[in-house]
Amino acid sequence: KLDAFIYDAAVLNYMAGRDEGCKLVTIGSGYIFATTGYGIAIQKDSGWKRAVDLAILQLFGD
Repeated sequence: KLDAFIYDAAVLNYMAGRDEGCKLVTIGSGYIFATTGYGIAIQKDSGWKRAVDLAILQLFGD
């Protein structure tokens, strides 16, 4: 039996949201143990690059 564990907050929140039995809950949303960045991989010369770049700029307010 596992009572608690530390893992990536984005993954835990996703898993908690999909947990039909509501057995997984996240706590301490105001506490950050570490910060990490996320990367987006796109095939070289992809037609998606510009659209993804623009979407990211919109997210962060240019």
